[in-house]
Amino acid sequence: MLILPAHEWRRRAAEHEQRVDAELATVEDRRRRGIKHPVDDFLFHYYNVRPAQLRTWHPGAGVGLVDAQEFEDRRFHHVVDGIATLDVDAFVKQRGTTIDTAHRDLTAALGRAPRFGCFRMHEWAMVHGLKQEETRHPPYR
Repeated sequence: MLILPAHEWRRRAAEHEQRVDAELATVEDRRRRGIKHPVDDFLFHYYNVRPAQLRTWHPGAGVGLVDAQEFEDRRFHHVVDGIATLDVDAFVKQRGTTIDTAHRDLTAALGRAPRFGCFRMHEWAMVHGLKQEETRHPPYR
């Protein structure tokens, strides 16, 4: 296990938050002003990701954080002898099906030739069954 001292992991966490904040500045501004954006709307509404989730830094499995009491209350974490770590067993118990599905799909994709055209099927799926005034995008073919 890699152990990161407090000054190191806190620096990494702060740098991560700064990068994410810079990327999300326009997203949050558009939200406040009620302006729609096809890509951001797709990511944050279709996938239901919240910008705050992206700001949350984590070192990953197999890394211990010194002096990280704030991780005690985080889901799937524990602090032992002052070192916070991801509780991999608890995570796998809760999310094992998702992990298995992602692994199966990614493994299968490795053996296939890439396709670079989506033929707008994801856009169609987002608006299928909606009236034109209910969509956030221009009409499609």
